[in-house]
Amino acid sequence: MVIKIKLKNADKYVLLDHEVFEALNALPQFKEYDIFEHLREHSSGVPVFQKYVDTIGGKLRVMTIYLALYIAKLYLPRPDASKRMFLSFNNGDKLDLRLKNMKWEEMSTLSRQRKVTHNKTGFRGVRATPQGKFVAMISDGTKQVYLGTFETAEEAALEYNKKSIELFGNTSNLNQLDENGRPIPFETGEEKESIIKRHKRKPRNRPVQTAPVNVIALTPVHIESHRKKKALEEAVSEAPVADAEIPVENREEEKAEVNSGFESR
Repeated sequence: MVIKIKLKNADKYVLLDHEVFEALNALPQFKEYDIFEHLREHSSGVPVFQKYVDTIGGKLRVMTIYLALYIAKLYLPRPDASKRMFLSFNNGDKLDLRLKNMKWEEMSTLSRQRKVTHNKTGFRGVRATPQGKFVAMISDGTKQVYLGTFETAEEAALEYNKKSIELFGNTSNLNQLDENGRPIPFETGEEKESIIKRHKRKPRNRPVQTAPVNVIALTPVHIESHRKKKALEEAVSEAPVADAEIPVENREEEKAEVNSGFESR
């Protein structure tokens, strides 16, 4: 029987074996904090419980329980306690915590389940040498194993596939082959970068609009305006001033006005 527990922050469900659910639900810690009612989906995809709790000193701390890891440590025997082991999920669903769906694996095994890799040669387990040849290498879980140096990357890729099948069987990270048995290079990091650059939107360089200029003055504007002003003043001062002729009748009136300004004695 399978128990489904709804997550608090997502419309998803955690799957548990009935026996595991009953055993965990009977633990004092699970009862006190009602852990199954407050499970959330972590950013990594696994169910997690987090809560602020008081310590003996009166300070708050965050209590975190990764449910998958918690169950695996209780119910799944570790193959080798001396090695660093990681938890994997057979069907890829990190919310399916049934015991048959979880197992301990070494990082070397987990890495062989990844289909994405970064290699400039285009083949997994192959690197180029400064002399223009290609070396095939593989990890057996404890150390890197040298497989040989080859004239082409395709030959090195085939040797890697051969040794990987011998050590780990047919995994998803083998170099892919075409119908003629020749390795197919995957998209390298350099090719991805060039594709991104090609599709990256370039800023538009709009031409600067300028008005047509017929004469370019090399003299600064403020000096040129000062020269023009000075030349204008000189021209005004040198210009002859003509005496204005006053009619006779106007002169007589002017004298009368002047004389009327003084008292007679």
